[in-house]
Amino acid sequence: MGKSVPELFWKRELLFECNRAVDTDDIADYISQYGQLEILPRGAAPAPSFFVPQEKWNNLLQLDIRPPEGYYFDTLTEADIPAVSETWRFRRGDDNIQMKFKFGYLPTVCLRCQSDHSLAAFEMLDVSGFMTHLFTFPQHRKKGLAKIVELKLAQKLIANNVTPFKSVVYDNEPGLAISHKSQWFQPMEKRKWHNFYPNSSSA
Repeated sequence: MGKSVPELFWKRELLFECNRAVDTDDIADYISQYGQLEILPRGAAPAPSFFVPQEKWNNLLQLDIRPPEGYYFDTLTEADIPAVSETWRFRRGDDNIQMKFKFGYLPTVCLRCQSDHSLAAFEMLDVSGFMTHLFTFPQHRKKGLAKIVELKLAQKLIANNVTPFKSVVYDNEPGLAISHKSQWFQPMEKRKWHNFYPNSSSA
């Protein structure tokens, strides 16, 4: 594709996960080659994290996950970028380049309506490797679509020997309740996070 991931994303937020104290000046020096950065320590993790432990991988892979009547499984494409981007609550400006990269190089799962092939629910993988942006459009909610999309994506990751893990923001109470009750996902230990944002001189 011609450009490395850092070259594509240095203008985006860079999120570092740390389980110990870190020298933010050292980190800033390391990544300053990609632009001048503002360092905004976040302190406690912004969202509880969950993962599928390896002892559950085989059983999850054997799970026969089928779409409900009226839907079919698919992957996200470049044509889906506007719809997906508009639903991304943490969007920072124009995310089209980032979305194009994710859809082209990383696993995604979505459910589409058989009637018109429109998106009903979807989830993707972040460039850092975690499952992100699980979303069901309002007219398709209360049908369990998000759960089966998430498990289908987890199967894809396990098939490639990648541990499925995700974070759920604190104000997403339904998502947290489902995650804590899941027979597949279990909570990860709390960690520390630091955010690095490009300042105005490097935008």
